[in-house]
Amino acid sequence: MKKKITLFLSSLMLCLFFITGRSFAQGLLNDEANLLDDSEKTELSAKLEEISDRQGVNVAIVTMDSIDECTPEEFADDYYDEYWLGQDGILLLVNMEYSEWYISTAGYGITAITDAGRGYIADEFVPYLSDSDYITAFTKYAQLCDMFITEAKNGKPFDTGHMPKKPFPLFFIPIGLVAGLGGGFARTQMAKSDLKTVRKQKSAASYERAGSMNLMNSQDIFLYHTVQSVRKEKNSGSDTHTSSSGETHGGGGGNF
Repeated sequence: MKKKITLFLSSLMLCLFFITGRSFAQGLLNDEANLLDDSEKTELSAKLEEISDRQGVNVAIVTMDSIDECTPEEFADDYYDEYWLGQDGILLLVNMEYSEWYISTAGYGITAITDAGRGYIADEFVPYLSDSDYITAFTKYAQLCDMFITEAKNGKPFDTGHMPKKPFPLFFIPIGLVAGLGGGFARTQMAKSDLKTVRKQKSAASYERAGSMNLMNSQDIFLYHTVQSVRKEKNSGSDTHTSSSGETHGGGGGNF
């Protein structure tokens, strides 16, 4: 156990030295891996600044060719703390060496980006990372952070059982109408053709064969009842941990 703790602490210290020993560009966008061209950097930086200033929650991105011996969690948390991205913030780390991404949250960022919410955001932007469409991936990330912060400020953060509704493709509407009308018309014509020999009768008695019905007894019998149970979803919230600097962070990540 002592050996494991020592190795863990050594890893944290190495990661901290790796970050403090390098000179990183200041700002909400730090593209160390050069994934974006100059115009894309300018456009994305402006978007991050606008969202951060308006929301009062810093939304940041850092890309790296390698994070050395650090885990994505260690690097993202220590980078956030070392370069003090604010009391409230959300940082996306992209490590190209192992195709890793990680989102570190702090302060109100922990409230706005729940664990379930982070999964939703990842589902939206990670496929673009996999396709090397970095500007679209980062723009999606920024826009979703903006949306999630706004929803949290409205008193109901996106979480399990409460996620953004995906837009319904409008082109499906005319297709559905045409298919429905066509199917209904065909079914009606078939039914009409089967009734060509049927003539309207003046009373229901005309449809009953004489002497065919003799009701001897009647009673109501209870057969069964149906009970439907609906599980009530509970908010999962955000799991948190403490960085090597002693700060509280939420977050999680994966590969692309």
